[in-house]
Amino acid sequence: SSGINAEWPLRPGSLQGNTHPSTTQPCNAVFDGTHYYFMPWPSSKPTVILHSQWEDIEFRAETYNMMLWMVDFMEEQLRSYRVLERARASEEQLNSKCNAIIRTIIKGISDFELPSPPTTSTKLDQQLYKLR
Repeated sequence: SSGINAEWPLRPGSLQGNTHPSTTQPCNAVFDGTHYYFMPWPSSKPTVILHSQWEDIEFRAETYNMMLWMVDFMEEQLRSYRVLERARASEEQLNSKCNAIIRTIIKGISDFELPSPPTTSTKLDQQLYKLR
C-alpha cells in the first residue's frame, strides 16, 4: 500500500473529498481563560436576527404597582393603631386614632387615578378596570 489510509476522504494537499463549504472564516480557537470559542471575533462573524413582538403590559404593571403601594400605605397606617392598642391606650384615644387613620387613608388614596386600559386591551382588562 502507498501508506495513505484508503478510508480517509482527503488526500494530503488536496481539497477534494467530503468537505463542506462554510461561511465562517477560518480562525484559531480563542481561549478567554474559561472557554474556547471557535467563532471569528471581527465584525464579519455570522449573526442571526430574531424578530419578536411582545404585548404592551405597561398599564397592567403600573396599576399593580399603584395597588401594592396603596396596600403598603394602609398597612403602615394600621401599624400605628396597633402600637396604641398594645400600649393599652384609652378607648377615646383609640377611636380618635382610628378616625384620623381613616381620614388619612381616604385622603392618600383618593389622589390616585388608576391608568385606564388602552384601546388594544382585552375584555378582561376592561372588566378589571371597572372593578377597581
